[in-house]
Amino acid sequence: MFSLLRSECYQVKKSFAVRITVVVLTVASFIMSFEMLSSDYAEFYEMEGMTEKLYGAGSVMGTMSDSAMGLLIASLFSGFLISAAFENRIVQEAVSYGKTREKVFFAKMLAYLAASTLTIVLYWFVGSIGAFMKNGFGTEDTVGSLCHVDIFLGMLAAEILAYCSLYVICGVVGFICKRSGVTIGICLIAILVGGNLLAMLMSSLPENVQNIISYTPLQLNQHVLKTDVNWNDIISTGLISLLWIAAVCGIGIYHFKRDELK
Repeated sequence: MFSLLRSECYQVKKSFAVRITVVVLTVASFIMSFEMLSSDYAEFYEMEGMTEKLYGAGSVMGTMSDSAMGLLIASLFSGFLISAAFENRIVQEAVSYGKTREKVFFAKMLAYLAASTLTIVLYWFVGSIGAFMKNGFGTEDTVGSLCHVDIFLGMLAAEILAYCSLYVICGVVGFICKRSGVTIGICLIAILVGGNLLAMLMSSLPENVQNIISYTPLQLNQHVLKTDVNWNDIISTGLISLLWIAAVCGIGIYHFKRDELK
């Protein structure tokens, strides 16, 4: 298992597509972090009652709400790191050399999740550099309970797990499709069409249906994106996320073990 993980980490580091994605995202986030502090944005935040976004902790929280960017990264990396491995026959060779499919699945999924998570965390913090430099971390009057480091780190951990509950879905799509272009296309269409459709329908759905959807990977991350977040929100979000991750990975392993590798 450890040899497989080392191999996967090496492939991630050597992936030109991954490196280009990380560099472009970092540069764009750095530029936008200062653009978001312009007087126009500051006035908008004040009008909308979102002045916490002008401070470091609040800015990170605001950037976390950009789930479309997180899913875009997951879609690309699922194609680059999982489906491309089938196209290059890396997965087939690992299985033919006697590695169990469970170990191959978990090694590739862990490497994919680690790469996607590190990239989105980089996006969150680089995109908030301007707020940190100009206004600092924030106080209880400006960012609420997020001013407490333990709460902030707890929110960060819960948010990462919530995003991973979405990422594993893209990862399983990569295992099923086995072609990077098809995987990226399916995931992107799901983001653009499914995300917009859900946003339009949510307000018209019955309240009990909205509550159910809010506890699925589609909206699970929203439970901790608030200035009055507490440990109950953090722990419940983290545990539910872990259950979704386990369930989706179970489906992925079930399919992969019965799939014919060509």
